[in-house]
Amino acid sequence: MKIIISNIFLLAAFSSCISLNSTGFYSLSKEEQQHVKRCNTPIKNLTADKNTYMVNAGQVKEHLKDIKHAVVYSYLSFCHSENCVSPSKAEQICKSKGYNLILISGTYENLSLVHGNAIPTLAIDPEAYGTDNYQKLNKLFYNELTGTNEKERDFGSFYVFENGTFIKTYENLNDIPSI
Repeated sequence: MKIIISNIFLLAAFSSCISLNSTGFYSLSKEEQQHVKRCNTPIKNLTADKNTYMVNAGQVKEHLKDIKHAVVYSYLSFCHSENCVSPSKAEQICKSKGYNLILISGTYENLSLVHGNAIPTLAIDPEAYGTDNYQKLNKLFYNELTGTNEKERDFGSFYVFENGTFIKTYENLNDIPSI
């Protein structure tokens, strides 16, 4: 009996670890799924609506070529550190510093909280990278987007680009210099 209870406990713990590392894409409700769409147009043609658009790094790179100064915010809805800011606050700070904000979520949980900004909500397409593990997904996406690997770029959630060229990663949005 103890073995069965122990195995059930281990299975439950293991299952929760899997869901903790998931993007949440495959566990969206039917209603939430209706608001997740593949980006089949240039990103500049998207509007800020109640939808989340699934993108890959190639699409974002193409979009960044047309923007002189941009900050790509790797947004995680569950992050509560002092360096994680709300999308609306990130949008205000970036605008005041002279940057366009590109908001890209690494997970699909609580994306309704992101909608309502002046910019479209983008999320990394897990099918494009063959994984639903948000850590692996973010690593693959940002390696491709920046043309670097994790060791070459600093830790952070804010990626600065000039005319589509990756410049630097910042941990704190307030550390990014004004233009």
